[in-house]
Amino acid sequence: MRNKYQNLIEPRLPELAGFLDAGNPPERAAEWLGISPATLKRYRKQYPEFDRLFHGDENICDDMVEAALLRRATGYEDSSGKEIAPDVRAAVFWLRNRRPKRWNNCSSSGNSRETVVNIQLNKVENDL
Repeated sequence: MRNKYQNLIEPRLPELAGFLDAGNPPERAAEWLGISPATLKRYRKQYPEFDRLFHGDENICDDMVEAALLRRATGYEDSSGKEIAPDVRAAVFWLRNRRPKRWNNCSSSGNSRETVVNIQLNKVENDL
């Protein structure tokens, strides 16, 4: 069972990172999140990914987006237990950026080449 942090705070971590990056003081984060300062302090001790937001780590947002993209590309189970199928577009985007020699549509000489990729869609994706 998910707790209050996982339900209310964790989904807002990207927003919180933006809030702090915009120059807002960490003291205002509790009010912005709708929690008490004591709860903020407890969550910072209990959840390292939450605490990292307050240390000015410039790459935290990039890391969070990368993790979310990977999760979407490979599929996952949501908070209600529903299985979310892998997203082909997210997977192709990931591969084109992480393995450009194998996945980009153009060669380094500028000549275009055609790459054929056979993708099996599940019934839901096929109906879209």
